Amino acid sequence: MEDAGVLIENPSFVRSYSGKVNLVELAAIRNTVDEARVDEMLGRVGLDPFDERPVRAYSLGMRQRLGIAAALLEYPSTILLDEPVNALDPAGVDQVAELLREARAGGALVVVACHDSEEIEALFDETLSMAEGKLYDGGARDH
Repeated sequence: MEDAGVLIENPSFVRSYSGKVNLVELAAIRNTVDEARVDEMLGRVGLDPFDERPVRAYSLGMRQRLGIAAALLEYPSTILLDEPVNALDPAGVDQVAELLREARAGGALVVVACHDSEEIEALFDETLSMAEGKLYDGGARDH
């Protein structure tokens, strides 16, 4: 997958850099988005693009928001998120839900693994459950 956006449960960043500098450095790897997109994504997840604090001073929820921004930064066609609403307040959950709706509307495949999915479960076409190491079909949904 050349253009996958991924969030693993505990996102890691250069702790001495600000959130914006971390995303600018990530964006420079493929050079597909500019600093304006970085600022936009930071704002969309509820972070201030002009906050110069290092990531080490971020709360768990702020680091989670930064991880979501990183995963969605380059308009990926496949999005894999592990526990995306972990440590988020209700406003953050709403922001993530809106971003995932937009990604889906744009044609992205969105795969989310989470334990507490009530807040975002309505977004998905299909759900699967896992218990005791076995995967169970949760069924298709009508939207």
